Amino acid sequence: MESVQPISHSAYPPLSGDIKVDGVLKFKCVSDELIQLEKKNKDLKIRLPILVEYALDSWSEKLPSVRFTLHSPKTDNTGHTAAYLHFGCQLWTIDDVVHDLKDVLDNDIVTLFLRSCCI
Repeated sequence: MESVQPISHSAYPPLSGDIKVDGVLKFKCVSDELIQLEKKNKDLKIRLPILVEYALDSWSEKLPSVRFTLHSPKTDNTGHTAAYLHFGCQLWTIDDVVHDLKDVLDNDIVTLFLRSCCI
């Protein structure tokens, strides 16, 4: 019987980075987007227990605020937020909505009835 030689780890390509096939094709095994998604999932797993503390059944109430926090910062690669890339628009806070409504009401086109109801 032939003896089987163990394959060293150096024979396998790395899990991330460029790989050359026949010296022509280069591609990434693990994309940067996947790495960023994993980082966000880790952040989510860390932040939820901090907010929930000992009320373990209240995590569903805290999840929207954590997701808003994770989707709000602009990324270095695209210059847009994750929410903009995912939904096609920026996320609005309640503060944004209130200030936007005041701008609409300050416009001359708004009727007096609407102005008296909303201010």
